[in-house]
This record gives sequence, structure tokens and C-alpha cells, in this order.
Amino acid sequence: MDREELERLRFSQEEVGELIETATRLDGLLGDRGLSLEELRGVAAELGISDDALLEALETRLHAERKAREEEAREAASSAATASTRRAQVNGWKQHTAAYLGVNGGLAILDLITGSGFNWFFYVAAAWGIGYLIHSLMVLFRTEE
Repeated sequence: MDREELERLRFSQEEVGELIETATRLDGLLGDRGLSLEELRGVAAELGISDDALLEALETRLHAERKAREEEAREAASSAATASTRRAQVNGWKQHTAAYLGVNGGLAILDLITGSGFNWFFYVAAAWGIGYLIHSLMVLFRTEE
């Protein structure tokens, strides 16, 4: 494409931003240190951008970055709270399992020692087992809220 054709082209706001970003990178203007506010004001003035518009754009960007950090912090706190709640539920289920096995094991031994011929501990284990099964299903197949 020759110079004359280039002169007739029109660019969108997005394209202008991308072209200036690419040109500054190719020219080595920014380097690793970036631009100070004063240097940025100078570039904006050369482009015909008012100081007020530049400062408003800077404030908008800083506000958006601050909101993004706050949202990340909220999500991290929510995730930590969810993990803590989940640990508490699993620990409660483990305690329920230990109690169920310990008590029903003891009742089974007691029933066998007394040898009455009627194995009554099965009824206790079955009744408690229904509650234990419901608790297990609630903990193991819990959906996130």
C-alpha cells in the first residue's frame, strides 16, 4: 500500500489506541519503566487530548482496577468461608460415623453377650442408620449455594 492510500484510511478509536501502543513499543518510548504522569500529559497534549480528559480517564481506570481488586478479595473470602463450612460438615459427618459405629458395635456386643435369642440391636442400628444415611447423602452430595 503506498503513502497516498494510507493517507485516505480512517481509523476507529480502538485501532488508534492499538496503533499508538504498537508504535510506542516499536520506538522504545516506554521501555520497562513506563511513563510518568507528566510524560503522559505531554503525549496527550501532542495528540490534542485535554488534561481534564486525561485525568478523568486515569481516574476511571484506577476506579475500575480498585473495584476489580475488591471483587477478587470478596470472592476469595467467600471461597474461604465455603471451604471452612465444607470442612465443618465433613468433620461432623466423621463424628457421626464414629458414634454410629461405636454405639452400635457396643450394642451388638451387649446383645450377643446377654444371648437372649432376640437380636434387638438390629432395630436400633436400622433406625439410626436411616438418619445416618440421610446425613451422609446430604454431606457427600451437597450442592453449592
